[in-house]
Amino acid sequence: MSRKFSVLLPTRDRLELAKGAIETVRRQPYKNWELVLSDNCSRENVAEYVQLLNDPRIQYIRSDTPLHVTENWNRAIEAATGDYVVMLGDDDGLIHGYFDRLNEVLDQLEQPDFVFTGAFNFTFPGVIADCPDGKIEDVSIYQSFFVGRDNPSLLPKVEAHAAARAALDMQAVYGFNMQYFLFSRPFLERMREYGPVFQGPFPDFYAANLAMLIADRIGLLPEPVVFIGISPKSYGFFHFNEQEKGGMAFLNAERSMEPSDAIRDSLLPGTNMNTSWLISVDQVRAVLGDRMNLAVGVDRYRLLQLFYIIEREGTPNAVDTTIADLWSKLAWREKTAVLAFRFTQLLKYLPYRQLYKLAHKRVVKALAQYPRKKGRVPLQVQGQFRSMTDVYDALRL
Repeated sequence: MSRKFSVLLPTRDRLELAKGAIETVRRQPYKNWELVLSDNCSRENVAEYVQLLNDPRIQYIRSDTPLHVTENWNRAIEAATGDYVVMLGDDDGLIHGYFDRLNEVLDQLEQPDFVFTGAFNFTFPGVIADCPDGKIEDVSIYQSFFVGRDNPSLLPKVEAHAAARAALDMQAVYGFNMQYFLFSRPFLERMREYGPVFQGPFPDFYAANLAMLIADRIGLLPEPVVFIGISPKSYGFFHFNEQEKGGMAFLNAERSMEPSDAIRDSLLPGTNMNTSWLISVDQVRAVLGDRMNLAVGVDRYRLLQLFYIIEREGTPNAVDTTIADLWSKLAWREKTAVLAFRFTQLLKYLPYRQLYKLAHKRVVKALAQYPRKKGRVPLQVQGQFRSMTDVYDALRL
């Protein structure tokens, strides 16, 4: 069966990156696709570049005022007309053969609500200090759904619900990035029953977990068919290099940071990653109401923020607010946890270095947000990759 696929590509002031992402779509052997390029008030002349391509399958839309990332994503998805929809960032790409492979899987699984796929990560050169030349890794092994599954299959609803509930408790056992998801048009209409498809400061955290909770038939493709870029102009760059303010400015996120009354008084300073995560998954709880008996992990969130503050005290990345500033607002269990964290830190300066390492490891494991199976190491693709077209040429299904 020949289907029309829609690829969403939101972008802002990253034309050179977007060119690479566009090429990974245009070079696909499968031809029945459209690309919705949603330009978020770029200062670069993106429209002129699209005109030069002269490809009627590329639909260009533009906002004349800067939008929050969530608003721009919703503009893009509203413009899509395909039978199935996938979203890319402008530093991401499709692997050669993506559409053909997904078309086969959709037939095999009898048109599920969406398909969750494997992916590569492409860390651009210069993003991470200990990886100056960049790297490509198959991160499919980090998806709990793929353990013990080597072929396309349907995911039992009980597993999907358990994964989403873990996300609401601040743990990621699968990837929330939209690049992992290929949504059917009818299922997107179901998601719209709860409001816009994308909501919150981290719109992918919202959409991924809402989808896991309401879908009836979820397809799995345990193969990497996309690559997710971490470029010097990405939120991932700011996060890995602990540049919180730069990351928030990149997302233009302030307008979407309004928490619900249910969690407003529970928010703490620390890292925006945790706060945006909590606000976004709390929106899932809010739209689904009480019928699914959902709760968000406020207690776990607060411990994560307190540990984050303590870990960075006395460093260039120290948080402006100190534990002393927060002490009167903490519950007794939180104060006990803070004292335990402090004692762990104290061991570092006493002749108990090995004991410190053991205690610190236990704390990190207890608070782990990205559980990893011991001994599972992602496959790295060797080579010199400077651009997304380099990656596309190297990785073929």
